[in-house]
Amino acid sequence: MCWKPLYVVIFAMMVSLTISAESNVKGCRGTRPVSCSCQAEFNLLCGSDGRTYGNFCYFNCAKMCDPDLRYEGRGRCKL
Repeated sequence: MCWKPLYVVIFAMMVSLTISAESNVKGCRGTRPVSCSCQAEFNLLCGSDGRTYGNFCYFNCAKMCDPDLRYEGRGRCKL
C-alpha cells in the first residue's frame, strides 16, 4: 500500500485546521473583524498601513486585527 497520498491528505487537513484556528482566535476576516459595525459618517484619516479609513470607528476595527496599526493623520493617505 502506498502511504504517500495518505500523508498528503493528513498534511492538508492539519494546515486547514491551523489556518481556521488562527482566524477564529483573532475573530478577523482579512484585516477586518467579523463583528465590526460602524456608522457611515466620513471623517477620513490615514493609518500606518497606508490605508485611508472613513472614520475612527473603521480605524479601530482594523486595529483589532492589527495591534501595530497607528494613526498617521487626518485626511487621505498620501501616496
